[in-house]
Formats: sequence, C-alpha cells, structure tokens
Amino acid sequence: SLVSAGLLTAQTLVLNSGLWLTKAVLPGPDAGYYRAASLLAQIPISISAGLVWGLYASYAEAHRRGDSERMRHYIGQSFRVLVAAAGLWIAAVVPTANALMVTVFKEAYAPGAPLLAFLAFGAGIGAVAVTFGPVLLIEGRGRAVIITCVLLIAAEVAAAIALMDSMGATGVAIAAAAVFVTASALAFVAVRGRIGYSVLGMLARFTLPSALVFTGALLVKPQPGLPLIGWYVLLSAAYAGLCLLTRGFTAEDVVAFRHGLR
Repeated sequence: SLVSAGLLTAQTLVLNSGLWLTKAVLPGPDAGYYRAASLLAQIPISISAGLVWGLYASYAEAHRRGDSERMRHYIGQSFRVLVAAAGLWIAAVVPTANALMVTVFKEAYAPGAPLLAFLAFGAGIGAVAVTFGPVLLIEGRGRAVIITCVLLIAAEVAAAIALMDSMGATGVAIAAAAVFVTASALAFVAVRGRIGYSVLGMLARFTLPSALVFTGALLVKPQPGLPLIGWYVLLSAAYAGLCLLTRGFTAEDVVAFRHGLR
C-alpha cells in the first residue's frame, strides 16, 4: 500500500513540482499558463486510469497462476494501445496547442500554447510509465520503482531550475516532459521481456499515421471553438483509417483487446 501510494504521489509531483517552481520564481501570468496547460496535458493519463486498473487486476491474477502466456498477452496488447493513443494525442494536440488553449480557456491563455505542446508530448508518452508502474509492483519491484521515481523527480527539479533562467516556464515544461519520456523508456525496458512481438515493427506501423495526421493538423491550422472540435473528429477518423491500412491495428486486435482483460 505504501509503495502504491508513493507511485501515485510521484505521478502527481511530476506536473505539480513544475507548477510550484513557476509560481515561486516566475511572474504571475506564467504560473496561470502552466496550470492551464498541465490540466489539459493530464487528459491522456486520466483516460488511461481504466486501463491501469484493468491491467493490474488481470495481470495480478495471471501472475498468481504463473500464466506467462497471459501475462505476455496483457502487456503486449496494452503497450500497443498506449502507443496508438499516444500517437494520436501527440499528432492532434501538439500542432493545435494554441487553438486548444483558447478554446478551453480564453484568448488571454494563448501564450501558454508552447507549454501545452511540451507537456502534452511528455504526458502522451508518459502514459506508458503510468500504466506499467503498477505491474512492476506485482512483480515485486516496488523498491526499484520508488527509488527511480524519487531520482526522476529530483532530476526534473534540477533541470527545471537550470532551464528556467533562459527559457522561463517553457524550460519547466521541457523538464517535466523529459521526465515523462524517461520514465516510460525505463518502464518499457522493465517489461520488454513480456512483449511477444517486434516493437520496432509495431512502432513503424504507427509512426506513419501519426506523422501524416501531425502534418495535416499543421497545414489546416484549425481555428478555436467548434471548428477545432470538428477537426479533431476528422483527424481521429483519419488516424484510425491509416492505422488499419498500415496494420498497426487490425480488427482482430480490437476483438482481442476487448476480451483480453476480462
């Protein structure tokens, strides 16, 4: 219980420590921009909460039975879904950060768009670490998880302080994004033995759809409000279609995932 509480606290600190530094050191408006951007950036992590606990329950049962095949299935399918979701989130949100900030808040928050772009990128990838962290607890690696979290948060604070002088709040956002990416890379290394397919091949099949949607969002430059929401729907549909064409996802994958975590 203490390890789980520490893991959840660490997830919260990654974003909040940057906010506290911004409020303490930088001018008032910067803290408001950072807070607004961090609220939006947390969306993929919040959405992945259902996957986190579904995976946790299923993986714990398979681990108790010693069912290595099911454990590989759960990790492999979850990783594929996380990569697919991150690809869409980054491709749609990062190039439209300005319009999204204005849509959700107001025109005055437009200067926070660069913060949102970096934080959204980091949090999109960071969902991998958030999802697989509890799995590592099941495998008895809780101490390593907590030590890693403490070191990463310390590194984030140090990097944010170093970048703040030259880049302001953007430097703080870059430090937070870097921690998310690093945490996910470490989580992937920890579970890579449970992934039963070529990760590079899978990443390649999602990279093209993500790159095309990202480019399309840059070219379209959606306006804030309803036009932005409409474009998000279209970009999501285009991404899904491209993933089917590249076989990043297949109909069989969808069925397998729907039934795999029961």
